[in-house]
Amino acid sequence: MLAQIASHAYPELFSSVYSGELQSVVSVNPTNADPKTPVKTMNRERRPIGWNRGVPDYTFDLEMAVGKQGLEADFEKLSETMEEFTMVFEADDGGIRLRYEGCVVTNVSYNANEAGEMRATVSVAARRYFREA
Repeated sequence: MLAQIASHAYPELFSSVYSGELQSVVSVNPTNADPKTPVKTMNRERRPIGWNRGVPDYTFDLEMAVGKQGLEADFEKLSETMEEFTMVFEADDGGIRLRYEGCVVTNVSYNANEAGEMRATVSVAARRYFREA
């Protein structure tokens, strides 16, 4: 379901460096991991009696086309300063909004393909995630 939302999404970035829609985003790959492990205490049938919830991990990768002036937003500056920002993904038809708050850039990498197009992959980790209708 997230792949369908991301294929029609216009990501918005809200920070002191840049605020507005990111037009050069090619793909978005969100990962919302919420680890659960069985509780070690067991019942008479030697089965776990419940689940222990771990710390949720909200991350996503933005693949962006690099223009002649570079990236729209200065993600390297955001990475150096560890400034927190908000990222919002919204569907075209006004459907589901995915809002990540407390985001920080963890990695910025550049690569080029055979056609000579430069692409940047920006890895982001977030503290909070909200899904709004």
